[in-house]
Amino acid sequence: MASKMKAVVMDGFGSPDVLHLSTVERPAPNDTQVLIQVAATSVNRPDIVQREGNYPPPSGESDVLGLEIAGTVIELGKDVTDWHLGDRVVALVGGGGYAQFATAYAVHLIRIPESVSFQEAACICETYITAYLNLFRIAGLRNGQSVLLHGGGGGVNTAAVHLCHSLLPEATVIVTASSAKVEPVRTLGVDSVIDYQKQDF
Repeated sequence: MASKMKAVVMDGFGSPDVLHLSTVERPAPNDTQVLIQVAATSVNRPDIVQREGNYPPPSGESDVLGLEIAGTVIELGKDVTDWHLGDRVVALVGGGGYAQFATAYAVHLIRIPESVSFQEAACICETYITAYLNLFRIAGLRNGQSVLLHGGGGGVNTAAVHLCHSLLPEATVIVTASSAKVEPVRTLGVDSVIDYQKQDF
């Protein structure tokens, strides 16, 4: 396999104009990682903040942006036993998603059902899993209850609204949002939107 790959890299911090396609070294998985041929990635708030120079990558992680990847396992670390070459997976990574190949820890992989595309899968980890864990695992939200979601219009908040509608159709969903985001949030079908810049709640 070639030792080089294409990746979107930064030539400084700032607007999207600092991003460009370049040839870089292909990463190699350690003993507990796999190498994934990336079919899709996503753009999340941390990617934007990192591009602006306000969110350094975690120590030891790639300088290449991209925290979510979906693709095919093409190489296994020597201690990886639960995954196979050719498996379709999605993973949350510490960086490196805006590239042809990326490494991920085997314990962080989620198998992609055949009915789900790579593009759909690449949008799950950062937003939907975060929302699911907070709503259902931590808060224990149940049907018929009310939930107040802060920061309407963002990815995690939008995912939380979708999950409430899908899994708890009788829950009352109330969302706070800035004045600019009140109408877009309202189109999600929430029960009530609070403009936190104008309303004292």
